[in-house]
Amino acid sequence: MITDFITSGMSPEEKRAAVIFSTFSSNGYIRQRAVEYLGKFEATLPFVIPRLNDWVGEVRQTAFDSFSEGLKVASEQELLQSISLIDRLRRSTRCAYPEIAHLFDTVINDPANIHIVEDGLFDSNSGIRNACLRILLRSPEKNREILRKYILRGKDPLSRKTAFESLIKTDLDVSDLADALLTDKYSGVRYAALKYLDDLDRKDIFRKAESLLTDKNAFVREFSRSLITKTDPGFDFLNFYMERQNPHTAVAILGLGEVGSPAICEMIEPYLKSDRVDVIRASMISLMRLDPRRYGAVIPEMLLSGHGGIVKTAKELIQKYRIHDYDRIEEIFSMTPYGSTKMKCAALLFSAGKWQRMIYILRFMSDKHEPLRNMCRTQFIRWFGTYNRSFSAPTEEQKTTILKLLREQESYLSESALAHLRLVLTL
Repeated sequence: MITDFITSGMSPEEKRAAVIFSTFSSNGYIRQRAVEYLGKFEATLPFVIPRLNDWVGEVRQTAFDSFSEGLKVASEQELLQSISLIDRLRRSTRCAYPEIAHLFDTVINDPANIHIVEDGLFDSNSGIRNACLRILLRSPEKNREILRKYILRGKDPLSRKTAFESLIKTDLDVSDLADALLTDKYSGVRYAALKYLDDLDRKDIFRKAESLLTDKNAFVREFSRSLITKTDPGFDFLNFYMERQNPHTAVAILGLGEVGSPAICEMIEPYLKSDRVDVIRASMISLMRLDPRRYGAVIPEMLLSGHGGIVKTAKELIQKYRIHDYDRIEEIFSMTPYGSTKMKCAALLFSAGKWQRMIYILRFMSDKHEPLRNMCRTQFIRWFGTYNRSFSAPTEEQKTTILKLLREQESYLSESALAHLRLVLTL
């Protein structure tokens, strides 16, 4: 019996601790009796909750009964501690989560307790924040004012978007909230707000969409253009972006790339020499979108930039349009003094053919830049992992180069790695 673990000389705190520890016993009967006994002590609700998911059905039922009774007298601290524990049960296939959540929501949504959830929305612990949001989303109409406040003040953009969409599904009028969210920092929220206003058939949707033609996000710009086209099929988007090159230079250039033709590349090209990184990146993206054949040789040169953002965009465009000039990229790798640029050049070079990739791996294995050396080790292992995906054989020149590099980089490779590579060269 559970009373066997308790002596008369124990303090109330010690007795409580003994019962709590008993709920983790390997013996199901002891766990069941311990859960039952927990009701005699204060602040034990959080220790009952794990047993709601116990692998023994009788323990789960006893825990459910204790949980139901414990909720009636639970303190604010117990409820707060229980929020994330209850939330974890939603993944369980054993417990009766809908019934458990309903019981808990009834108590936590009480006017006397709802402030616990509201405060939890802004807790430093993301688990508590998400759990509190899920509680509110189970009754969005009842909690609409708290959700509205969270949508405007919350820090997690995805959660705020989810909360906004839940309010929309309740058929509540949130047009005033949508108007405010059109200038939200998160593009997904702006998109959802504009779509909601369009679904309402707002008379001012043309003006709202027009204000977002210079949005920083491509999907928002595209959706805005589609809404405007429905109202005014003849709207001149090209002229619109042409006229906005001064106040919204980078976005205007991106817009020109989305609606223009190769003929306007001459007008965009000078922006590659701008002193603004965002403008240069926008120019690179638009030029490649409009005329990739012509500017395919220009983009790799941007890897020589001293700005990380420009180098990153150049790498992404090279990969997207498959304009790998391996010889030139290797030259840039040797020329650049920046370790981050070397890493990006190496990543591009490691997309070369099977045997040429191994040459690059061996060549860079002794580089003074430690992250690059680590990258080479990873690539070396991956090369063998994907060896059988291609049955191409090395040329004699590639064999000679690899064997020469093996001798030079011998100290950077294990004996087994050396033997393995020499073996595959003979196959």
